[in-house]
Amino acid sequence: MREGILFDIGHGSGGFSFASTEAAVKEGFLPSTISSDIHAHCAMGPVFDLLTTMSKLMVVGLSLEKVLELVTVAPARAIHKTDEIGSLKIGRRADLVVFDLVQGKFSLVDSQGDIRQATQKLSPALILREGRLP
Repeated sequence: MREGILFDIGHGSGGFSFASTEAAVKEGFLPSTISSDIHAHCAMGPVFDLLTTMSKLMVVGLSLEKVLELVTVAPARAIHKTDEIGSLKIGRRADLVVFDLVQGKFSLVDSQGDIRQATQKLSPALILREGRLP
């Protein structure tokens, strides 16, 4: 964070472009947080879900570790809730996703219809909300 400004990848139906994100990452301008901005007009594409958005950020050059930071502790820090959410510490709510990093060939699409080929994609294996299956 510089100058108090946070930059979120709010994918949505019109907020994510591979070309602009790749250019930003190349210049060292990384997002502060990653969100899907999923709603009725993009749930069936191009967003689908947060794990797909995370996979798209990996395609443009962010490491898995950085992507995980930007969907966990970074958003908690942004809303001043690091004492409540964003990590798996004793006494915290167990809101978590266990995922597989699936290897293969995957076509990922941005909000402009541009497609990038990925060799790996995040896929949910288990979801817990407050320590329970939803």
